Amino acid sequence: MARAIQSKVITTRVDRDTGELIESIEKQERVVPCKQTPKYSMWLGQLSAIKGLTSNQMLLLFALSLEMEFETGEIDISTARRKKLATELDISDGTLRNIISKLIQRDLIRKLNSGLYQVSPFLFYRGKLTQINAQRELYLKKTA
Repeated sequence: MARAIQSKVITTRVDRDTGELIESIEKQERVVPCKQTPKYSMWLGQLSAIKGLTSNQMLLLFALSLEMEFETGEIDISTARRKKLATELDISDGTLRNIISKLIQRDLIRKLNSGLYQVSPFLFYRGKLTQINAQRELYLKKTA
């Protein structure tokens, strides 16, 4: 993890004859951890899968890709999150539900549980690139 290194420096000036403190300067710095930049990968081999999507479907996919969990690609689309997404995308809740259904039909996202979905790692992947093949294999196993 990257970090900003800070230190503490105290500089004092003393009169040699009297021992009187003339000046004291204290400079403090701290070590502050910086957030790591998330790593994304978009596999371009699946561009044919997004061909024919509407602009709203594409917008939802991109919005989901920004918030999906690292490594797993899971995303919460519970009622509260769905309403927030609908507002952000300037569409109705019903339209958003229809878009989600269409994306499920095209296997671009999958419903895992109530309100929990997974974005296809063949389209979007977020996390360590060394894990992408394992996630793709796991995604394919869930199909069978």
